[in-house]
Amino acid sequence: MRIRNRGILGRGIVIAIEQQHQSAQIERRYSPEEAGEILKLAASLQDDSFSVEQLRGIAREAGVSDEQLHRAIEHYEQQKRRLLERRRERSRRLKIFLLVGMPLIIAVGMCFPLFRTSEQVSTNAYPAAGVPFPSTGEHEFSSVEGESLLLASSETCKVYKFRVIDNYTPYEQARIHNLRSNESFVVGHLFKKLTFASISPTGKHVAFYGEATGEVWVAVTDGSGLQRVARSSEIIGDDVLIGGNPIAGWSPAGGRDRLKARTLGGDTILVFVEE
Repeated sequence: MRIRNRGILGRGIVIAIEQQHQSAQIERRYSPEEAGEILKLAASLQDDSFSVEQLRGIAREAGVSDEQLHRAIEHYEQQKRRLLERRRERSRRLKIFLLVGMPLIIAVGMCFPLFRTSEQVSTNAYPAAGVPFPSTGEHEFSSVEGESLLLASSETCKVYKFRVIDNYTPYEQARIHNLRSNESFVVGHLFKKLTFASISPTGKHVAFYGEATGEVWVAVTDGSGLQRVARSSEIIGDDVLIGGNPIAGWSPAGGRDRLKARTLGGDTILVFVEE
């Protein structure tokens, strides 16, 4: 009889603990910042896009009013439009600089044939991390090719980074020099801090890592086809990419370039496959 009473008592304790655990889960609350991070993570795991109606339903369940959602959508669309306008303006300025500046550079080079800019591999040719770039007071792009830094080199091309100033803001850009055609191509992205470049064994692609944003980019060696393929700490597949530089290297197969990245689980996964 005592054994039976103990069994009933034990079950009662287990039920009470489970009820307390469920109650704790129900009562747990998250701050707006935490809720935003959770929803952002959940959205990144979904393959399909969201319609405005779906966003409205999610917002209502989260206690966000339709008016607040509408204001957020408008703000987001305005940011996208401003970003697109800035990119178009940068492209226009770069074209003007190339059209106006290149003939002048060629003329100066013809007048002073002994003056040559040297390719410097030493980090002394480039400001160290944390050292601000000197302001030129220019709105136009400005770069000093003599201060280019060699990031990567192969039998087919060399990859450099150089400084640019855009609206008083310092950036870094990449330049790919094709050794076979003796042509140079500027990659169309402004990096806050470009720290690494890797040329594929086939010589067809270059991978870039920007430390400031943790982003991994891939471009064709003629400067075209630029695309962001990964970001540090981003969930890809069932794992998370390592913080810092996640580039693990190239793994060509069937004549196509493939870029791999390292994960926290100790594995490598494909983040780019040549089409």
